[in-house]
Amino acid sequence: MRAWAAAAAGALALAIGLLLWRKGPHPPAEPAAPSVPKPVTPSRTSPPPIPPGTECRPIPPLARLSGARLVGLGSATPITASQLPWDPDEGKAVRVGDGGPNARMIDSPRSVDLGAFAWGREVELSIHLPGGVVFRSGPAERNPDGLPHVRVFPLGDTWMVGFEDMHGGGDRDFDDAVVLIQGDVAAELNGELWCLPKKRP
Repeated sequence: MRAWAAAAAGALALAIGLLLWRKGPHPPAEPAAPSVPKPVTPSRTSPPPIPPGTECRPIPPLARLSGARLVGLGSATPITASQLPWDPDEGKAVRVGDGGPNARMIDSPRSVDLGAFAWGREVELSIHLPGGVVFRSGPAERNPDGLPHVRVFPLGDTWMVGFEDMHGGGDRDFDDAVVLIQGDVAAELNGELWCLPKKRP
């Protein structure tokens, strides 16, 4: 009888101890280590080439294509790029070309003649910011934050290319630098080709 009573008392004491432990107080837990976002490695890999003869659909007048890239349509007509004015004290510059060593900086305001572009050859644009930060036209994976930093939209017979110059997307107004592209050029996004009304082959 005494052994049973002792076992019961021990079990009761254990239950009371567990109850008190759950209610606390407890020593503060170690703070969780802050999660560090993985850096995005920009990829310069170009999307697949556009097969000759791909249908070029007329772009709706109010279309806005984030992450699109501009490509030549194989015409002998030179392509020109001009930059709308901005404050030169901001320390940013726009480069335009074919992504190779012959890409050229555009002063504001100024127009440059890029020459003729073969079918599907990309007109690559990039904005260069203080500290060596560069954001490029085209797919989001080309940029260090993994986001698109260029929006392309039609303006009559001209493509207007607007840049967002803030890491992480900023205010997404895409007007931190604006470049006008004229010539036989189409916009490509997700494998679809979009042409200006007067630039359909």
